[in-house]
Amino acid sequence: MRIIPSNSSTAALRRIPFTLVDATDLVTPEDITVTGVKVTLSVDGGTPAASTNDIVKVNGTNGEYYVELTQAEANQTAGAIVRGYLKPSGCALTKLEAQIGPADVFAATVDANVVSMAANAVTATAIADGALTAAKFAAGAFDAVWSVATRSLTTVGTLIADIWSHATRVLTAGTNIVLAKGTGVTGFTDLSAADVRGAVGLGAANLDTQLAAIGTLAGGAATPAQVKSQADAALADIHLDHLLAADYDPAAKPGVGTALLNELVENDGGVSRLTANALEQAPTGGSAPSAAAIRAEIDANSTQLAAIREDTEDLQAQVGVDGAGLTALGDTRLAALDAAVSTRATPGDVASLITAYDGATPADLAAAVAPLATAAAVAALPTAVQNADALLARNQQGGSNDAPSVADAIAGGLMDLRIVDGVLTVYHGDGATVALTRQLTRENLQAIATSLPTP
Repeated sequence: MRIIPSNSSTAALRRIPFTLVDATDLVTPEDITVTGVKVTLSVDGGTPAASTNDIVKVNGTNGEYYVELTQAEANQTAGAIVRGYLKPSGCALTKLEAQIGPADVFAATVDANVVSMAANAVTATAIADGALTAAKFAAGAFDAVWSVATRSLTTVGTLIADIWSHATRVLTAGTNIVLAKGTGVTGFTDLSAADVRGAVGLGAANLDTQLAAIGTLAGGAATPAQVKSQADAALADIHLDHLLAADYDPAAKPGVGTALLNELVENDGGVSRLTANALEQAPTGGSAPSAAAIRAEIDANSTQLAAIREDTEDLQAQVGVDGAGLTALGDTRLAALDAAVSTRATPGDVASLITAYDGATPADLAAAVAPLATAAAVAALPTAVQNADALLARNQQGGSNDAPSVADAIAGGLMDLRIVDGVLTVYHGDGATVALTRQLTRENLQAIATSLPTP
């Protein structure tokens, strides 16, 4: 225990040394910044108070510090116990203790005796054999010696030789003891090659032997089939075989459910399909483009739409409303045909005439029509090719080659039938020229049929 003279005026005598170590391993010395770091002090169990002075660093590498009491803090009754503690950041809790001794007269006496002692006065021969026994030292008296990380023993007279002359010496704690194998240091057991291999996991054989063995299977060189078998097994272990070589069932996905392929694929009635999440970044969200989208794409990229629109608008302008453009060309055939057709009997008119007719039986009609539709007459009619050739040979406008114009031909082939008070009047195509007038009776029906003008 540190003895501090009561009310000493010598600063060095009021210092209480201590060591700071790491809070985790309780061994590694701590080198800290001491500014503002104080020790909490208590005298004989009294009220704790912070020291007046900050702690002082002696050797940060070794974790050595001290706190220096003020003269007032050391002004205690001889025999008083001063206890303190501190726990800087990262450091283990450190306790320190000192006892207040007599006043400076004690220090002066000791100092005088020490000063008067000649150098090397205490030698091995000056100490009686066996004078220093274990009983002479309090337990833990030499603990501070072992707190230093590294220490060397050098020759001090015969002290070192005397220590090592004992046959057996046992160090009870090996902490911070560094021994180097060499001359004079024994007790080490040499490691064999087998011991070294066993320590690094090569107990079976040397490393080069084991490397040489790689590439052989079952005692011989690995065949391509063996290599393939090993590779197939490795792929199956991580389910890569399901990509091409094995069935992939989306309803019972192999491996981990959150694996990349399993997250991209879902079950569609036993068939794999990409999930909505997998397609959400695809163009148009993964669905077919709409009609509006297609139109917008055409409008934005087509180079022919403008030309098509221009041609269509030009054609509309030439035709005009209700064919006015065609009329302006001077072609009167359409107008003539329209006039001719508008004056002819309608299907309703014909039906009325037939309904109003009384007396003719089906047999009468058959007898009247029979001469007009004989097989010989039909066979004598020109064929479709002959009709087409004749029509093509005509000049539609001028009616050359003794052929009438188209309008005249159509007009001449139309007949206007009118029945008034039982009298049938048949007009030519002009609607004015009378072709036939007959009184309608049962007896003259045949005669009327045979006398109808030929178109």
